[in-house]
Amino acid sequence: MPEKTTIESGTYCQFRHQQTQESVLLWEAIGRTQSDLEAEDQISWRWTSDGVYMTHSASLIQFMGHSNELKISPIWCTRGEPKCCFFR
Repeated sequence: MPEKTTIESGTYCQFRHQQTQESVLLWEAIGRTQSDLEAEDQISWRWTSDGVYMTHSASLIQFMGHSNELKISPIWCTRGEPKCCFFR
């Protein structure tokens, strides 16, 4: 039978208190927002300066943070001549 893990009651209560505080702050922030139901929705692409979506910008963002150059070195290399025989 696996051992039961115990959580110190102080740490658990502190964690729950923090979660409750964050939930209350979020609820209050949502309550302060105002929406105009008559206004049209506006969607903008934050990765371009003009806010227009382009597949080119999407492909650039997909690889943002990745290295462009792979530096692959061989694990081993041979120093002998190939052992191929050609028969005529």
